[in-house]
Amino acid sequence: MISFNELDLSAVAESRGVSLLQPGTYDVKVLNAEWQEMSNGNGHQVMVELEDTGGTGTIRHWINVSHKTSKQAQEIGQRQLKSLLQFGGHPNPDKPGDIGTMRGLIVGAVVGMSKERRNPNTGKIMESRPEVRGYRLPKNDAADVPSNGAADTADFDDALPDF
Repeated sequence: MISFNELDLSAVAESRGVSLLQPGTYDVKVLNAEWQEMSNGNGHQVMVELEDTGGTGTIRHWINVSHKTSKQAQEIGQRQLKSLLQFGGHPNPDKPGDIGTMRGLIVGAVVGMSKERRNPNTGKIMESRPEVRGYRLPKNDAADVPSNGAADTADFDDALPDF
C-alpha cells in the first residue's frame, strides 16, 4: 500500500475548477441523479447535479418527492421533478422509471437566492445561497418538448413558489 508521502501526481492533469451557478437562467445538463432517503428520515428525495451547458458552473438540487410530515413540501417537490422531466424531454415524465434515464437531459433552470433559514439541527442562521428555483424549456431545444396544446411555449415556464 502506498502512503501519502509516496504519492506522485506529476503525470496527472489537474481538474478545471467548477463554480457554483449564480442567479440567472441557464441551459443545464443533468450530470447525475440519485434517489436518497432524507437525512431526517421524513421521506425521499431526488438529488440532481446540473452543469451549465455554457461551462460556467454546476449546482445541485435536492427535490423532495415523498415527505411524511409536509404535504406541501411533497407537492412542490413533485411539481419540480415533473417540470424537470417534461422540459428536459424525458420519454415518460409521468412514470420516469429508472433514475438513470434522467442523466443527460438538458433543461432550462432558473437559479435564485435562497432565503436565510435557521438550521433545524444547530439553530444557527444559514446564509442565503444560490439554489434552483424552477425549470423551463431550454433556450436551444424548445422544439423537442412534447406539446400540451398550448399556443405559446412561454406557457411551459414553471417558476416555483417561495417557501
